[in-house]
Amino acid sequence: RRRREEEERRRREEEAERRRRQQEEEERRRNEKPVPKPPPRYRGKVPAIGDMLSVNVLKGEDLKRPGKLDKPDPYVMVGFDNQPPPYDHKTEVCKNTTDPVWDEVLNEMATPPYARGLAVEVYDKDHFSKDDFMGRGELDLRAEQNEMHAVELFDDDDHHVGRVYLRYHVRRGSAASSQAVPSGYSNLTFNVTEAKGLIDTDKFGKQDPYVTLHWGPDPAHFFKTSVEKGSNPHWSEGETGVRVPEGVPYVTVMVWDKDPGKDDFLGLCRVPLLPEPRG
Repeated sequence: RRRREEEERRRREEEAERRRRQQEEEERRRNEKPVPKPPPRYRGKVPAIGDMLSVNVLKGEDLKRPGKLDKPDPYVMVGFDNQPPPYDHKTEVCKNTTDPVWDEVLNEMATPPYARGLAVEVYDKDHFSKDDFMGRGELDLRAEQNEMHAVELFDDDDHHVGRVYLRYHVRRGSAASSQAVPSGYSNLTFNVTEAKGLIDTDKFGKQDPYVTLHWGPDPAHFFKTSVEKGSNPHWSEGETGVRVPEGVPYVTVMVWDKDPGKDDFLGLCRVPLLPEPRG
């Protein structure tokens, strides 16, 4: 009996010590100051409206389909980050492989307004039903041209499902399209740097905030930051220039918490672009 009592006392002490350490770790994480990300190694310019892109889709690596055992028949679709799929440019199908080699060049991709990145989607070809979506990733168009870049892919549940390697090249449009501001537009330069005191909507762990920018009430965003951590995130996106349609009264800044499935909306504010009327 004495031995059992001693073992029970020891168990309670170990459990109390475990809880104490867990509370200390949670307190440390809450008080942890975020470390700003170093600026990216590239500082190129986003292609101008009308510039033509050629994208060389080289290969895929370790492509997965969670829950399925057979090998896929993958192909790639490429578009711009501010355009909805399906995209017009796609590769041929590589059969029965998780490490496909395409080495195809997709030409004549005209840069639309406000595009900042390439959207890359991979599908599994199915001859008897709808093709299966495998994963999506993006490549920042400030990345070095003519160099090979790895685009990490994630499925709808935020599982990492492999990567695609590609390189791209920009052929500048005419001087009118690449240098001058088109009629009906003005230049706007902005830099999203940090947020403070965001409401934490996650019950477990830290939230994953990101920011989108919209013209007035337009639901489609023209800019989206990377996803960071915590209630006081820092971003190192650098200055970005876009062309603003004339007459847009304000920019809507929306903050989101990245979650598997549907992202949580955290809040918004409006930044006026036109002078306040005097009354």
